Amino acid sequence: MSNYVPEFLDIDAGTQAAAAAAMNPSFVLNPPDDATENTDKKGNTYKRWSEPAVIDAAWRESTDKGLLIAVVQAKIRTGSKNGGSRVWARHMIHPQVLVGAADETTTAKYEFMNNRAINALTTLLNATDLAPDNGGISGKLLSMLFPVKNAPGASSPLKGKAVFVNLVDQPNNGDNAKTPRQTAVESYLPDDGEE
Repeated sequence: MSNYVPEFLDIDAGTQAAAAAAMNPSFVLNPPDDATENTDKKGNTYKRWSEPAVIDAAWRESTDKGLLIAVVQAKIRTGSKNGGSRVWARHMIHPQVLVGAADETTTAKYEFMNNRAINALTTLLNATDLAPDNGGISGKLLSMLFPVKNAPGASSPLKGKAVFVNLVDQPNNGDNAKTPRQTAVESYLPDDGEE
């Protein structure tokens, strides 16, 4: 019996493109035909819908500008429109705005982003039955739910929780946009297992 282990081979172009798309955080899912659609004043179209998912992992990381990002990675359950696809929610928070220590300019710039992230995280806590009895969110709780990315031995209690992810298909107008549209997770709902 041989212990020969072969070398990896180069991946063909089609598989390479699929792998690159799967690793791209600007992922795009296919909205179902019954997705709610609306158009803003600028003519941008948004499509919203929900899909059942199981959380694979959750962690926190930071940007070069010092923003905190609470990341939720989930896999959409088989049998759904995008069954088997993974979604990555990136809820961004400016720490100084969060604690009320930012100047007026910084607060004006980041307050909406912070409010949207806190709203999403609150719905996540409620959907997973991890919301504290007092109804508040503490830094200690968020640090426990979102350990530092790749920290040895760290695991989030969110892992394995079933939720519905509320998704939005929206224009992708960022400077580094690789696709004209992107899918984002806006909030979460409880998954009680009933269809």
